[in-house]
Amino acid sequence: MKIAIIYPLLIATGGTENVIIWLAESLASRGHTVDILTKGFCETLWGSAKEKPYNVKLLNFKKYRSTLKTNIDAGHSLGIILKETQYDVINPHSYPASLWVHYSKAKIGYNCPTVVYLHHLSRNFYGKIVNVNYGKLKGFRNIWDRRQPEKLFRKARQLLFNYRKLDQAAIVSSALTLANSSYAARLATKIYNVEVKACPLGIDVNKFSDSSPQKVNNGSPYVLTVA
Repeated sequence: MKIAIIYPLLIATGGTENVIIWLAESLASRGHTVDILTKGFCETLWGSAKEKPYNVKLLNFKKYRSTLKTNIDAGHSLGIILKETQYDVINPHSYPASLWVHYSKAKIGYNCPTVVYLHHLSRNFYGKIVNVNYGKLKGFRNIWDRRQPEKLFRKARQLLFNYRKLDQAAIVSSALTLANSSYAARLATKIYNVEVKACPLGIDVNKFSDSSPQKVNNGSPYVLTVA
């Protein structure tokens, strides 16, 4: 299969960025042709793109910013690549990558299954649902108050350009939407009014040594998780 994975920038190491690189490598190792379509790819972090089992194709638009024009330009650039290459599956990861695919497919009339993977849900768009417990955290209330003017400006911009409706249209137009946990899937189903399936991220335990577990002072084994 020919698979396109879309993400805005791969210039830093984070949870989502690591997942995308690992996913591309894993799919390529299984015999699939995988293209990562992104605005930026840092070879200092990820290594030379020419030596990878997947391909990296850079989107051609001005500096990435969270604006309507940037998203439209990104969708246009993405559409050019999609038109040149007939993919079997398009896999955008979270907003705004999902919106870029929505724009590009609408513009070129591209009919290819889109599988959206949600690593997070936008607090800016769906704060009343996502931030239920956020304001209750000790020490966060003052920060929230100081950011109130910025919040009001962001809200006005969303209403003006109807960002939330665009985000929802992008999800509804996809063939399948996945989320990284059952919790996120339940929230996303409520937000988008479509079925969102949980697809928890796995880990290759063979990457770890078989040495016996380390002990803490009282002799009990411990487990470390980064979340």
